[in-house]
Amino acid sequence: MMKKNLLLVFLFLLGLSARATHIVGGEFELKYLSSFNYTLILNLYFDDVNGNPAAEDQVIDAVIYEKGTNNIIATIQLSKSADEQVPYTNPDCAVGDLRTRKIVYSEDIELSASVFNNPAGYYVVWERCCRNNIITNITNPGGTGTVFFLEFPAVVSTNGVQFVNSSPNFVTPTGDYACINQPFTFPFGATDIDGDQLRYSFIRPLSGRTDQNQPTIFATQEPYPEVNWVAGYDQNSAIAPGMAIDATGLITVTPDKLGLFVFSVLCEEIRNGVVIGRVIRDFQIMVLDCPINDSPKVLVKEKDKTTFYASNDTIFLDLEAGKCLDVFVIDPNLNQRLSVALNAINFRLTDAVFSQPLQVNTNPGDSVQFELCWPECLASEGGEVPFVFDVIASDDGCSLPKRDTIRVTLIARLPPNNPPTFSTSLSGNSTEVIVNETIDFSFLGIDTDNDSLCVEAVGRGFDLAALGVNFNTALGQGNVSGNFTWATSCVAVQDSINEFLVDFIITEKLKCENKQDTVTVKLIIKDKVVVLNEFLPANVFTPNNDGKNDVFVMPNLPNENCKYQFQKIEIYSRWGRRVFSSKERSFSWDGADAPNGVYYYAVDFKTITYKGTITLLR
Repeated sequence: MMKKNLLLVFLFLLGLSARATHIVGGEFELKYLSSFNYTLILNLYFDDVNGNPAAEDQVIDAVIYEKGTNNIIATIQLSKSADEQVPYTNPDCAVGDLRTRKIVYSEDIELSASVFNNPAGYYVVWERCCRNNIITNITNPGGTGTVFFLEFPAVVSTNGVQFVNSSPNFVTPTGDYACINQPFTFPFGATDIDGDQLRYSFIRPLSGRTDQNQPTIFATQEPYPEVNWVAGYDQNSAIAPGMAIDATGLITVTPDKLGLFVFSVLCEEIRNGVVIGRVIRDFQIMVLDCPINDSPKVLVKEKDKTTFYASNDTIFLDLEAGKCLDVFVIDPNLNQRLSVALNAINFRLTDAVFSQPLQVNTNPGDSVQFELCWPECLASEGGEVPFVFDVIASDDGCSLPKRDTIRVTLIARLPPNNPPTFSTSLSGNSTEVIVNETIDFSFLGIDTDNDSLCVEAVGRGFDLAALGVNFNTALGQGNVSGNFTWATSCVAVQDSINEFLVDFIITEKLKCENKQDTVTVKLIIKDKVVVLNEFLPANVFTPNNDGKNDVFVMPNLPNENCKYQFQKIEIYSRWGRRVFSSKERSFSWDGADAPNGVYYYAVDFKTITYKGTITLLR
């Protein structure tokens, strides 16, 4: 990323640009990138009809001042980076007297923490002359300049921690005009990527210190001269009395005079209750004498009703039956393109509800009919919680579409449904077996609505397959049955009594949703009982080939289960030398060539070891 070095000296750029009127308005923007890197942007709105192309700047020089002291910190040269026409809301409403271009100047910069650390903050400014000379509400508009102004906080807090912030980002205004004696709305708000609160108010536009003889100067410090109002106008009635701006930046006004009117909006950026930045945006609105455009009227009616929906009614829809409503739009102005839309108030809508949302009224005095079809699976919670939405009808009249809205309350009900039943052949859904026995039982799921059913078995806290159970999902229409079989083994036995819970999940497959129920089966697997304390092996043998007690054997080893199992026997001399080893439970030792004496044995019985001595006598 290329960065423009900040010039920490005065840079007097007093070259005179073409003496012409061209400025519609605009604003600064400071966008955070990363670390201490930012993009400084100026959005300039240029009168493409009355403006002189020779007055269009290729570069502009913005000056940063420190608040409070008004010390100059830097001068930044911004180059033209974009140039585009400002669109009308309805392109068919375009008029030759009003055409605006948006020219964007920008530069990537670094705001060093060692420089931009004053808690009072900073402001960046650019001054330029001149405004449109046809402006109605200020004196000498063709000789009055504009001040583009943005105030921003230090890039570090008083404790030295980086303070990340981007200034508000204004929407590009439309190129619309207002019509005399007709209500006019103008979206003029901004968004804030940091989530800061934005507060809007009208202020008196700044004129600065430029004029026709000196259209560009090295931008000066606060305070700035303001425009001079024509008698009868002020900041809160710059277009007409009753002009207002709401919390979202939407301007509403009903103009009462023809002309071109300049106004200015201050947007304050607030974080944690503290104003951290300010930006001023200038703009102009042209008021024309337009043909009367009457508002449309929207009506809603249920298919089986003869009367129209009223605001205190509630519509009940059975989603298994008809789920469509009729929407009628009446507009006294012929050949208007009428459109309808649904604005969800207390829910999220993802489906298109109008198959043909745009029609033209070609019959005098007749309404245009639309069909609103509710999504077949969007049902009211509990069958009673209503959906609230607005049906909005719009025309395409000039300069702005006229609208009518009706708020609708609707309860959408899915058809009644009986839950399925699920049972097993086990008494109390529980059984107990000894290891190596087989668990085998049947199950049955029934749905009286004949819905599709699915049964799955899930081990609670264990994997069925890992313990030797091979259960396949069972499917059925109206009923589902099957068997659960488990050939138990020591894999599942860790203790003398082992309890397993298996959840049988029966799922009812419906068109709009799946409903589930769970039945839990308890399976207990016991280990075989083994008596260990009666094991008394012989302690002497005589390998002399007399046919009596010639070998050492242990025919009375304990029975085996999952916990106790013969692994091996090892016999050692008194000096620790192994003289015999076997992994056979039916082992026998004939003494081989071992001399008479006492020998030590160890029998590994998996979880226990038996130790003892055997005396060899020949």
